[in-house]
Amino acid sequence: MYTKQSDKIALTLDLSLAFQGMAIEKTIKEKGNLKFLNKFLRVKKDDLRIQLVFKSLPYIAKIYPLETFDFLKEHIGKKKKLEAYIKDDYTRQELISVAEELVKADMGEEALWIIDRFSSDVDPRNEEIGDFNYHNQIKGGKEVINISTVRGKIPWVLQELANDQRYYLDTFLRLKNIIENENNLYVIQQSIVPLIVIVNMRVWFKDESRLLELHQLIFDLLRNFYSYPSIAKMLLRLLNRYRDINDKEAREVIDRLIYIPEVAPLLIYYAIFRKHMYQEKEKFDPTKIQIILKSQIEKGEDEMRRQIAANFVNILEGDHAKLDSISEYLDIFYVSFNSNHTLSYLFKIINLCIDNHYLKAIEWLEKLFVNIIENCKADTTTLNVGISMRLYEIIEKIAIVSTRDYLKIIELITQLSLLNEVVTYDLKRIFQSHNLLNIKDKKKVLPKLESCWDVLTKKNPYLVEVNWKN
Repeated sequence: MYTKQSDKIALTLDLSLAFQGMAIEKTIKEKGNLKFLNKFLRVKKDDLRIQLVFKSLPYIAKIYPLETFDFLKEHIGKKKKLEAYIKDDYTRQELISVAEELVKADMGEEALWIIDRFSSDVDPRNEEIGDFNYHNQIKGGKEVINISTVRGKIPWVLQELANDQRYYLDTFLRLKNIIENENNLYVIQQSIVPLIVIVNMRVWFKDESRLLELHQLIFDLLRNFYSYPSIAKMLLRLLNRYRDINDKEAREVIDRLIYIPEVAPLLIYYAIFRKHMYQEKEKFDPTKIQIILKSQIEKGEDEMRRQIAANFVNILEGDHAKLDSISEYLDIFYVSFNSNHTLSYLFKIINLCIDNHYLKAIEWLEKLFVNIIENCKADTTTLNVGISMRLYEIIEKIAIVSTRDYLKIIELITQLSLLNEVVTYDLKRIFQSHNLLNIKDKKKVLPKLESCWDVLTKKNPYLVEVNWKN
């Protein structure tokens, strides 16, 4: 028999599901329990009513987690095919969100029960037609970042459980089962997310055999899925947390993932720093990886070289003392052709080094300018070079240290700025830095500086005049 409240809810069935869901949530809050939902479903079990009830559960679980689980277990516990009962894919996705709420309520066992019930759900389907077939998108080389589908959302619940030592092993075993048996690339990619947590907390493994299983699982993922860029990028996130591998394994990682520019941090780590780490393990020989790194700097794709340069900047910003370790690789950059994006990092490296490593910084700067000039003269049709907008910071430091170096660099800047392919920013401030020269040297070089400026103003009459008296 209908209750008054169920009559009210029933009358809203022709309204939007959103408003119906709000009505259900309001009723439950008023009554303080979920008994109403049982009555509501008993009245008439149509697909719309089922969809309406189960879509409301994630919100109800925030208030009544235990009651929500009991209700869910009562209604789906004995169902063999959940898709036949709850036909709407999105509604079943929402039940994975219930598991997330249960984790927050410290109900990990109950969350695992829900995961187990939906681990073989049909969603996502490999053969699905349309824009939401993430399996085919990954297969076609596209990067997918969405969190969706029933099986695709399960790993995000496992990620939370993996952070709890009580459920750590259970989470690993379920992930291992998913990865070994899943044939959907999107779900495989999602499963790497909680595996990163497993790797971070692998000290929780009490059995050495589990560590070996984890190691094998990681390299199975690498060997089976490295050719899909979207998964490869996720694997890099995983491998950046799993660095204590031997040189043979490291070479395999680089050989398989070198086509992804985001491999740069790992490439640098294996080539330069890994040999100094994990001294308790077998000796690490980086020779072959060092050759790969040097080759990528010299003739790699633009984005790879940019990523390597950017990572060298990060290294130096974190610890200037590491310059000695990376200096030989930077030497290659400064005599190679560089795109504008890479140039900006190379100028930044010079700026980072010039205070404490002046001779090396001035050597790099001179080589960089000469290299740009030579490349512009060799290719007058395709180059478009922008000289760092913060170059004046470097020039001002040089003016304070060495008049001879200052004049040499100003002459190179003048040559560069006369090239049609080059845009040099803040020219006035660069030349105005003559004020930082000592008075004696300034008088000697001022005519040369004025001559350089005159040449530049003839090319570009819109340049603002430099004050040579101050």
